[in-house]
Amino acid sequence: MDPSPGQPTDTETGLDEVESSLTWIWGSPRSGSSWLLELLCHPAQVDRDARLGFRLREGSTGPAAVIPADEPSFGHHLAPFDGAPVAFYEEWLPGSIINGSEKRPTYLLSEEHAGTWEPWMRGLVLARLGAVRREAAEMGIATPDAGIVVKETPSGHAADRVMGLLPRSRALLLTRDPRDVVDSLMHAMRPGGFMARQFGVSIGDEDRADGVLWAARTWAMSMDVAKHALAGHDPSLARTVRYEDLLADPAGITSELLSWLGRGTGRAEVERAVGELAFGSLPSDSIGKLERNRSATPGAWRENLSPAEAATVAEIAGERLERYGYSA
Repeated sequence: MDPSPGQPTDTETGLDEVESSLTWIWGSPRSGSSWLLELLCHPAQVDRDARLGFRLREGSTGPAAVIPADEPSFGHHLAPFDGAPVAFYEEWLPGSIINGSEKRPTYLLSEEHAGTWEPWMRGLVLARLGAVRREAAEMGIATPDAGIVVKETPSGHAADRVMGLLPRSRALLLTRDPRDVVDSLMHAMRPGGFMARQFGVSIGDEDRADGVLWAARTWAMSMDVAKHALAGHDPSLARTVRYEDLLADPAGITSELLSWLGRGTGRAEVERAVGELAFGSLPSDSIGKLERNRSATPGAWRENLSPAEAATVAEIAGERLERYGYSA
């Protein structure tokens, strides 16, 4: 991608190296992406109150070879979304008050003027994430060439646009049975749920049917956009992992992914990370039906969704169930 007039080249800024160090986690909210992020970045630990967004785990020594970027929301800024997926030619895509505005020449990020703004938007995110790594290295908590794993599942609607802008970076799609995703979202958005507390909006019993529809459509949209993102990406830089497989063999899957990232580590270190991050090792006050850490039991939807709700999710998911290895 050629720089805009007045913008330095990637070689001059080192942004090409930053781009190659990036791995973007895509998929749906409530798919286990926070756990995967922590597994890949151990001993770095997400800390949203810390200046850099992470810290080293207590008792850890040495700088981290992989660091986390937890929900920087670049996708939301690149492609604003009003939260209402729309059906379009058998796909679920992001509907928005500006959906289609990229076709309008006067829109700031219009397709017609992409040659002007794309290099700057690309430079923005790479400079921002690269600065975090540089400061972390100066503090001794990350290696100068540390990999950066970006969890952007809340911005899954923009996966194709982000990956198109950053072709040297890796795309990692994490899938989960949509019925478990919907079940988890319904608990998180219940009155008192952690997402309801966070956003100030809840889904009560009277709104549950509409909530199930929204959650199922959001999952399908995230999968459909991710499909386009991965299809247009270098196959060697794209991977798909099922949450259920990660749960069954966390050490094996994590080791494989770290090797793919070029950050292979000893099995003992991976096993340590798995042990420290296991659901049963979490503080008791951070676990609960309404908390972020709710359950680690695939198939719990059978107890929590009504037959009608499960049928609704399956109908919206459609052939995506088989595509990602889930039985109807």
